[in-house]
Amino acid sequence: MLRFRAFCTVSAALAPALAHAQGSDACGTAQAIQGSGSFAFDTTFATTDGGPNALCYSAGYNQIERDVWFAWTPGASGVYRFETCSQTAVDTWIALLDAPCSGAALGCNDDACGFQSSMDVPVSAGTTYYLRIGVFPGKSGGPGNVLITQVGPPTVLHTVTHPTTGHVYKVLSPCTWKEAELIAQASFNAHLVTIEGFSEVQYISLNIKPLIGSNAQFWIGLNDAAVEGTFVWSSASTSSYTNWDAGEPNNASATEDYVHIRTNAKWNDAPLGSSSYNLPVYGLIEIGCNAPTNYCTVGTSSAGCAAAISASGTPSASASSGFQVRVDQVEGQKTGLIFYGTAGRTALAWGTGSSFLCIKAPTQRTPAHSSAGSAGACDGSLLLDWNAFRAANPGALGQPFAFGDTVQVQGWFRDPPSAKHTHMSDALEFIVCP
Repeated sequence: MLRFRAFCTVSAALAPALAHAQGSDACGTAQAIQGSGSFAFDTTFATTDGGPNALCYSAGYNQIERDVWFAWTPGASGVYRFETCSQTAVDTWIALLDAPCSGAALGCNDDACGFQSSMDVPVSAGTTYYLRIGVFPGKSGGPGNVLITQVGPPTVLHTVTHPTTGHVYKVLSPCTWKEAELIAQASFNAHLVTIEGFSEVQYISLNIKPLIGSNAQFWIGLNDAAVEGTFVWSSASTSSYTNWDAGEPNNASATEDYVHIRTNAKWNDAPLGSSSYNLPVYGLIEIGCNAPTNYCTVGTSSAGCAAAISASGTPSASASSGFQVRVDQVEGQKTGLIFYGTAGRTALAWGTGSSFLCIKAPTQRTPAHSSAGSAGACDGSLLLDWNAFRAANPGALGQPFAFGDTVQVQGWFRDPPSAKHTHMSDALEFIVCP
């Protein structure tokens, strides 16, 4: 947004006492508020009390003027939105600090909605934060309200599949880096995007950014949260490609541990917030062909066998073989099978035994067969080429599979002395590759 600034001053002699102002004009005596709600403020005769902050840079300035202060305590941990959108005619500028006056800014925003402000900031219950509400330099103050609401988890806005690599990109609504990475791992067995080279930068700029708009910014997996100055990818990739903007990374606010793609496709390190330079930052998840992940608990059968599942090869939406799922340490000479699902993980006790049902319904059974081995010994196995089953059963659960689909798989076998007369292995989750 192009700003046209008219500067003016108000004589101290004309300003009445601030006793009727809402929000304290002195940062050291911030007005206490708590929880969610609409809170009135008035910056009409406020003076400038706090200092400049690098995180608050906007249109060549980093100093909020005519500020009033609130000492705010959240009712619960999570991400909260602070906004003056449609709540005032004042050209607001807001920030949330970890301490009064000169504390570190955890979030800051000038113009998110016209000349009003909005920011999302992660906070912890029971901690007091300092909300600073003021105006852009030279602008007049006035009355208004700030809305404070707890924001739900980010959601998937767009899904894009790369036509060459087959990688699936999922764009999340504005969120913090940690929120995006958590959803990537928990919901998709994946991570924030790892940029392997300039061609991927181009692909994102030409095919993903337009879905949001010219001001879109995206979190990527690069961060130095563990060791300052040592940047690593959340995916554990060894990619050495970088595309830093001029002067970056600079850890400007001493809390800039997370990397995002700016509107110019260059990279910037930023604090843990959902916006940067007054623009929201969207999560960008990349789903590739990651190694299968074991989960759930391995139980012990009546014969003392701890059946464990594993896999080798590559799960594919097109190949007719090549992904072997096996369950070892099954009691010998028992009938069993491998089954799968696509609805997600669970952990339900299997009767009164020590094993668990680890796959949400509905599930798909594959053909039953003998575990071989020796009766009474834990030397049996259950085997399945999942790709071959998928290719031979076009009507099976989940068909037709596509790259990026998530599948959970588990073993089951007869065990008459056990609860429910059967026993389960642990489970495995994998992502279907092209």
